Amino acid sequence: MYYLKQGNVITLVQEEDSNYESDTNNNSKKTSLNMDSIMKRLFTLKNKKPIIDFLNSIYGDDIGYDAEVYYPNVENLNRNINNGLLSFRADLYIEVTYRDKLYDYAIEFQTKYEKDMGIRIFRYGFDKAVKNLTELDKNTIIINFPEPYLIVLEKEKGLEDQITLEINFPKKEGIHYEINVLKYWEYDLQKLHEENKYLLYPLQLFNYRRFMERLRESKQAEEIKKAKIEKINEHILITIKNTLEAISEAYKCGKITLEDYNEMLSVIQNLNDYFIDTYNYYKGLSKEVEVMFKSFYDPEVEKRGEQKGKENTARNLLRKGMSYEFVAETTELSLQRVKEIAKEIMN
Repeated sequence: MYYLKQGNVITLVQEEDSNYESDTNNNSKKTSLNMDSIMKRLFTLKNKKPIIDFLNSIYGDDIGYDAEVYYPNVENLNRNINNGLLSFRADLYIEVTYRDKLYDYAIEFQTKYEKDMGIRIFRYGFDKAVKNLTELDKNTIIINFPEPYLIVLEKEKGLEDQITLEINFPKKEGIHYEINVLKYWEYDLQKLHEENKYLLYPLQLFNYRRFMERLRESKQAEEIKKAKIEKINEHILITIKNTLEAISEAYKCGKITLEDYNEMLSVIQNLNDYFIDTYNYYKGLSKEVEVMFKSFYDPEVEKRGEQKGKENTARNLLRKGMSYEFVAETTELSLQRVKEIAKEIMN
């Protein structure tokens, strides 16, 4: 569920379980991709590490993993379906408390850039600042805007790394409201890794959507279209494989949990299903992708099951009074992990 703000009224809206949204503009059974659900799944993982790493990366802060992360119940959604496609934007507000300091963020997601974005982000930031106002002084009212950031998924020629809203007042100096922009199409897996933006790994498949859509709408002969799509399919398979490898590596390095792993794979699967449903020539990749998913994810699940079994055995032995050294040798767990389990039992 999410909160939809209209004027001063905030309405709780029940969300469907599916990550798709029906295209009500035509009678076909095709679905439009619900980027709202996908983005919320990525940015509200139970594990705080990926989101804190991402916030530190885009805002240049130094927040620790022991910070408190809170998502205010304010979200503005605007879905416009055009030719079976979804133009989507959503505001995600994040408040982080770390070492008695409050960090207030506003991240806007946009599939396709729109020229009035600066105005809208400013307006939503102002609304939130006023909503958070706790007291009114007779002479001076101080409002605190959240720090804005814009993520644009689909390529927009000429879009710079920062957009500026210039606000002028009669007979006074104007002010500049600046919004940094993350242009996702400029990021491959290596760049996302280097800049600690691994939270966005699963969206790599989205980079092919524009090409697929243009090809679908072109008036080229079907044989030419088929040849082109077969070629791009090879690149898509490589992208999915590389993305799965990157996610698996993030898991092995302790950046994400197995639950995060599953959520990220679900996002890739959702994008893949959308491609299958929308672009006819893409259907042949379904089985190959399914096999690829199992080859990456199943071994990690098996390892996690083995690890849990060893840890349960260790708990039982420790409760019976066995020494740390004996438990470590019996279960093949590290001595450090055995001590951590013993501490968990005592707590």
